[in-house]
Amino acid sequence: MSIEYVQLQLASPSEIKRWSQRILPTGEVVGEISKADTINYRTFKPERGGLFCERIFGSTSNGECSCGKTKRRKLIVPVNFNRLTLQKRNAELEATQAIIEKPVAHMWYFRNSPNVLAALLNMRSQEIDETIHFQTYTPSKYGTQNYCLHGGVQWYVNHWEPMHPYFAGDIDVSMDKAASWNSKSTFMPSQIKTIENCGGEALQELLTRLDLVFLQRMLSRKLKNTIEKKKLAAKSLRKRHKRRKTAKLLGRTDQKNYGITIKVREYSRRLEFIRSLARKGLRPEWMILSIFPVLPPDLRPMIQMSSGRFATSDLNDLYRRLIYRKIRFEKFLTLFDEEFLPDLLIRHDLCLLQEAADSIIDNGRLDKPAQRPNRKPFKSLTSIIEGKHGRFRQNLLGKRVDYSGRSVIVVGPKLRLHQCGLPREMALELFQPFVIRALLEESGVKNIRAAKNLLQRRSQMVWDILDTVVLGHPVLLNRAPTLHRLGIQAFEPILLSGRAIQLHPLVCPAFNADFDGDQMAVHVPLGLEAQAEARLLMLATHNWLSPATGEPSILPSQDMILGFYYLTTLKPTSVLHAYETSKVDLHEIIWLRWSSYIQTTNSEPLQITVNKTGHVTTVYDSFVMQSDNSMLSVQMKSRDTSSISKVYNRLTSLNAAAFYILTTPGRVLFNNLIYENLFL
Repeated sequence: MSIEYVQLQLASPSEIKRWSQRILPTGEVVGEISKADTINYRTFKPERGGLFCERIFGSTSNGECSCGKTKRRKLIVPVNFNRLTLQKRNAELEATQAIIEKPVAHMWYFRNSPNVLAALLNMRSQEIDETIHFQTYTPSKYGTQNYCLHGGVQWYVNHWEPMHPYFAGDIDVSMDKAASWNSKSTFMPSQIKTIENCGGEALQELLTRLDLVFLQRMLSRKLKNTIEKKKLAAKSLRKRHKRRKTAKLLGRTDQKNYGITIKVREYSRRLEFIRSLARKGLRPEWMILSIFPVLPPDLRPMIQMSSGRFATSDLNDLYRRLIYRKIRFEKFLTLFDEEFLPDLLIRHDLCLLQEAADSIIDNGRLDKPAQRPNRKPFKSLTSIIEGKHGRFRQNLLGKRVDYSGRSVIVVGPKLRLHQCGLPREMALELFQPFVIRALLEESGVKNIRAAKNLLQRRSQMVWDILDTVVLGHPVLLNRAPTLHRLGIQAFEPILLSGRAIQLHPLVCPAFNADFDGDQMAVHVPLGLEAQAEARLLMLATHNWLSPATGEPSILPSQDMILGFYYLTTLKPTSVLHAYETSKVDLHEIIWLRWSSYIQTTNSEPLQITVNKTGHVTTVYDSFVMQSDNSMLSVQMKSRDTSSISKVYNRLTSLNAAAFYILTTPGRVLFNNLIYENLFL
């Protein structure tokens, strides 16, 4: 199955209920969490009706129930659970619910910018926020009196006189708690302050009354008229500029145009939200949650550590707060008669319920976020989803790669061109399967668990096997961003004791890397074909030329050139010092005996000397050649110097000649380095 895209949108209460409700084999419908407990800390089993209840979420392992009755038998339904638990469900896709007595607003739609609820209801963001958190009250219908008061208000005889006109039919009566807008499309603050016209329930009532089709037509007409007014105002402003009107008059016109621009922006944003809701068949009142969805346990796990303590996801603590406050509010309603409920205490409990829901959705945006005992804020759903390390970018768009590591790079001047320095600890982790296989084959370890225990002890036998495994096994080094194919190359690893990856300085231009804190990733090719491709195609010594320009990508620079200059610097005055101290310095001029053939650009020697024994000394500007030739000695004895040049041409091809090169020890070292690294 291929997924092209992932889209987040509103879900209706019936859809959330369909996700969560399940029918047991006995016909009972489950899906609502009724307790805030997670597990029993004596038996370590999930609490029934709690956040990890197997009756609601199903078994966490195939063919096994927490009661233990399905371990030995097949096709059995435990009586206490009334659910077939033999097959593990896809628990990461199935959620459950927590039914809330009073609706709560979804934080994404009133704390983000732009404020969706404020745009739909044509209210200010501050009014929306204060209404949701019970600091103010939603308006009532303009021109009417609202007598649908709270049940705790006691009516007295003197109240009958102002109420008589309404019952007589002389004045319209409004039995609604709130209205969306009045005849002027503006909100009037309510004079009646009750629970019913504040909080998420009041906004849900306002959103329910919205007619999206009517609003879309009305706003389109208003937007069109406002744009025409803006064009006429701009045309009038140009005419006034031509007539050179006073600055005061022009300033008023500019203010008017600015106000029209603000109106166009408001109408456009509101129309955009309404069109998107109507196009997808969504209702705005779904932004208020009366059924709060709860993630399955696999996405908020609780793990027991080796010390016996439990490590749990932050979402479990946030869900527990919400369910505790929900249960407390339900108990609070049962303690009082409906006519004498304390309004202030109810508003306080509902405000706490809204804050608990806000903490689950986006704890980081709250003024006072929910915190752990160490005063660090809990990680909410939004922080799990958003950002570079969120569920989408890290787990769905880009996933972690096995057999890979990452570390800082440092210079390794003693490495060969095709080698890299790899830390031993990193290599042991990367090549762990290969080391375990070698331990099972060679050291007599019986199983994988024993081999892993041996790895944790870091014995000398483990390091010896690691050296054998790594030998000849290439690794891939990659530096992001990989802009061309030279951004990832193969190297032979050399195990080191540090924590940084060593890299030859000559391959840095291909990676566009430097040693100021850059990091590189290490990947291990597993199969034989991958290792062969890495060695034959991706080895650093096979990637000398740039694929874009064809120019060499391995060129010395910076301190390498400085080192070459230092090695090849002449220092003639050190001859006397060498004579006095009987030592040879790096920059001294010396004569080096060379037995191989020498190529030179000089066609004619500077001097040719032949002694009586027939030894010929030919002097060039940078070397001297000595040879033994009887023919040349006969010519010299006969004083026939005209034929010497003819005989000399034959001397240059003699293999028995000895050459003495005028050079320095530094130049000799540099020549040896070139021959060793170029495999010549």
